[in-house]
Amino acid sequence: AKRNGLVGETPRGFIAPVKAPSGNVTRLVNDINQRRRAAYENIAKKNGISVQQVEALTGKRIIERSPAGTYYQDGSGNWQRE
Repeated sequence: AKRNGLVGETPRGFIAPVKAPSGNVTRLVNDINQRRRAAYENIAKKNGISVQQVEALTGKRIIERSPAGTYYQDGSGNWQRE
C-alpha cells in the first residue's frame, strides 16, 4: 500500500490513507496502527517516557528512513513524497 501511494507515514509514527481509502486500505491502516500503538506503549513503559514521545521519535525516524517515493505528512499535515 505504501509503494502504491495508498498510505503514507505521519509524524506521530502511524500510517494514514493518502486519498479516500477503500475498505481494504482502512482495515490495513487500522491493523497496522493498532500494532504500532501496542509497541509504542510497551516501549514507553520500558523506558519511563510518554507514549507521545515514542510516537514522535518513531515517526521522525520512519520518515527519515523511508525509501524514495514514499508519502509522508509534513508538519502542517500536507502530504509530501520522499
